Amino acid sequence: MSKRTRLEQQLTDCEARWLRLQIRHAKIKLARDLETRVEEQLRLEAVLTESDAARAAVELELDQLEAALAALPGAGSTPAGRASPVIFFSHARADRAICERLVGLHAALPAAARCQLFVRHRIPLGSEPRPLIEAALQSARIILLLISADYLADEELDRTEVRPALLRHEREQSVVIPVLLRPCMIDESPLAQLQVLPRGRVPVSSWPEPEPVLQAVAAEVNDLAMRIIPVS
Repeated sequence: MSKRTRLEQQLTDCEARWLRLQIRHAKIKLARDLETRVEEQLRLEAVLTESDAARAAVELELDQLEAALAALPGAGSTPAGRASPVIFFSHARADRAICERLVGLHAALPAAARCQLFVRHRIPLGSEPRPLIEAALQSARIILLLISADYLADEELDRTEVRPALLRHEREQSVVIPVLLRPCMIDESPLAQLQVLPRGRVPVSSWPEPEPVLQAVAAEVNDLAMRIIPVS
């Protein structure tokens, strides 16, 4: 193995560790921001301090590896072929209109410049959906599950999007955030353990004016994306 290949492999491994730390840090911060108990907030704040130290150490290692690569004769740019980061929107067919509105809000926010926004219903006609969905999930840094009774009852969505999303969340490869669109039995589902938006678990449709609630959800997701998705 050449020195360049070895350094590139070390850099790739280090970037993967950095991404896992970023995602973990974002999860802890989101939990702290949504927590109402003072004691738990203080505990999570201490965990965030430890997380900051771990991230700083990995960032230093990244800088050293990038400098070592840049010093090699004929050093090029970042290795090609890496998939662009994705914000993945998972929704039921009945909720297509509200999903489209949420995607539109995200498209106007700064984080959209750092990633792709993926929605199943935007897959071009004539394309095979499953490989595209699987590829988008593999590249997803944030996965938004747009929850309603129709969503929870959809077995295909559960198999092709919800279960893979939860697995990536468990492995700290993605941050999964349920967004409660309409009243449903979310507390009876595996999603109950996750931090849910809007805050307070009041469904979007239950607010007198849903639009400001969707804007608040989009803003929170944008803030998360700006923290965990680096500038390419």
